[in-house]
Amino acid sequence: MQYIEPQTGQTQQEGIVSDYGNVFDLTLKDSEIIALTNKMIADSESFWNGLGLKEAREKNLRYWKGDQLKGLQFYNHNVRYVDNRIFPSTETIVATVCARMPYPEVFPDQNTQTSTIIAKDVSKALVAYTENNEVADTFQFALRHLLTDRIGWIKLRFDDSLGKNGEIVTEYVLPEDIVVDKEAKPGTNPRFLSQVLRGTVEDLIKKFPEKEQEILKKFGIIRGTKGQLGKFVAYKEVWFTYYDGDKKQEAVCWRYDDLIMGKMKNPNWNEGGNNEITKNFLNHPLKPFIPLNYLNSGRYFIDDTSIIEQAIPLQDVLNKRGRQIIENADSANGGWVLSSKAITAENASELIGDPNEKVLVNADDVRTAVARTGAPSLPSYVLEDKIDARNEIDNMFATNKVARGETSGNRTLGQDQIQLAQDTGRQNQLMRAVEKAANRYYKFLLQMMKVYYTEDHWFMITGRNGLFDSVVLRADIIKDGMDVRVKAGSSLPLDKVSEKQMYADLAAQKMIDPLTLMEELGVPEPKDKLERLVQWTLDPMSMLQMIDKEKWDREAFMDIQILNRGVIAPPTEEVTEEHLAYHNEYLKSGEYRKQKDNIKQNHVNHVALEAEELRRTLLLEETQMPTAEEVQAGNQQMDQASMQDQAMGGMPPQEKQPLQPPQPMV
Repeated sequence: MQYIEPQTGQTQQEGIVSDYGNVFDLTLKDSEIIALTNKMIADSESFWNGLGLKEAREKNLRYWKGDQLKGLQFYNHNVRYVDNRIFPSTETIVATVCARMPYPEVFPDQNTQTSTIIAKDVSKALVAYTENNEVADTFQFALRHLLTDRIGWIKLRFDDSLGKNGEIVTEYVLPEDIVVDKEAKPGTNPRFLSQVLRGTVEDLIKKFPEKEQEILKKFGIIRGTKGQLGKFVAYKEVWFTYYDGDKKQEAVCWRYDDLIMGKMKNPNWNEGGNNEITKNFLNHPLKPFIPLNYLNSGRYFIDDTSIIEQAIPLQDVLNKRGRQIIENADSANGGWVLSSKAITAENASELIGDPNEKVLVNADDVRTAVARTGAPSLPSYVLEDKIDARNEIDNMFATNKVARGETSGNRTLGQDQIQLAQDTGRQNQLMRAVEKAANRYYKFLLQMMKVYYTEDHWFMITGRNGLFDSVVLRADIIKDGMDVRVKAGSSLPLDKVSEKQMYADLAAQKMIDPLTLMEELGVPEPKDKLERLVQWTLDPMSMLQMIDKEKWDREAFMDIQILNRGVIAPPTEEVTEEHLAYHNEYLKSGEYRKQKDNIKQNHVNHVALEAEELRRTLLLEETQMPTAEEVQAGNQQMDQASMQDQAMGGMPPQEKQPLQPPQPMV
């Protein structure tokens, strides 16, 4: 076998290609873990810098910000011209590819109505979480880092200081703060990964209270004043894979210099769990980092190059040609050529080039004493080269004028739409990179929820008809066998004018069914909307009854979920026959028969209380005296019926006494 050395590209024969010394093991002494992680971090950091990663990142960031003249020599009269085409192209890509957070579709563990409803609720909870925590913005930061730093990073962690029961945090990580195993390949779980964290000494003591004295000693703190504890320090969080017998495990340690402040097994994994709460969503433990890759040959974990790097030579040409054009324009008036016999050097130095300026020379023929030289004409290829460099940068990023929202040179709207479709098509590879990362993100997010959501976590969502609704998520609700995938293309902007027009034309010609039309247009819950359409077409009046039934079904469903956790659910305030019917259907289901006896009894007691409440409500309605408004409405109906009988030639109605409103009791 042969091995290709990445830094040199030279082929080596089979053998040891890297030497980290001892393998990772959580049982190693602190000093051994320090020595091992020091070597691995130093070796990998040296490897990546040997590929020019650090220099490339610094240069890419400078060019993105517009600092593009570093290292160039200028005279005082030279123009510092920069036409930063990289910045708008980069931001157009970020705005287009991450226009929306990719949508998660959760698939149920079983093909039952209850499992389907639960899967939809989990999907809604994921969407609500990403909205509440502005995860779309986090993905935008990671995508921008991908374009400037060859990789983007998203991290998940649990913060027990947030909220009542703690909360999962999604954050981007600066690529320069991470050192990843040099032997790792894209799409794999790296053997180790180190991240630089920052915080105060007080933060470290709060996080690692058992190491308080060692931390204070390490920073030379004796009295522990606020000023001393407020020192801002950088330390490392190192994740690594090790073998526990024949099984791979993940572990993490926190270290500063030669001090291990803490170490533990992967906290985001339920060890040895068999019940619904302690099972894991993922098949095996992973490090809590989601990478974004794009221009990758498969040789390295970090991308080989970036679009910005490929565009920098063209950006240099664009700046140079623009500078030449401006300086040529500045010298259009030419310059003075003076005879030293006709004017002194002192007087010549006072000339400023004013159009009304007068020059007095000591000469019989001023033409032999003073002359103005004209600027040379600029070759046409200079301007053409500038325009070509500009267009090539736009083409490289697939961000032409239409994509940037600028006025194009196209004559028709159709040409603009074709251009926009071409740009979007060329960005599909980048869009798939984001969706791939989002797919891994949602899977890991459900794993974190499976571990940390041991108590109820409620999410407010927008329900049907614009009304607010709520869903609850908890570890045991995330069933074994569920899956989550990102809906393809869900991160792109919704405004696809040409595509919508095409489907509208097909619908007008009755060449497409309503369900397919709604699915292709991205309408949420298309099957439910089709059912409503059919209901509205066949019987508009029953639509209101259906909406009321859905409302009560939803409340009954939430009651059932609470009761299944062994918690007593209070009776609904306004019980209806439909609400009780939903409960009774559940009592006949196989899922109910699987519940423990005490939970079954809670269901029966709950239904009995609500049935009694409904009986009292119906009895009260039967015995209640009519109100004045009800009496007036009844009299109006009687008068209308009498007039209809007379109009149809019937016998005149007998005189009836009008209904009287109830009188107060004396």
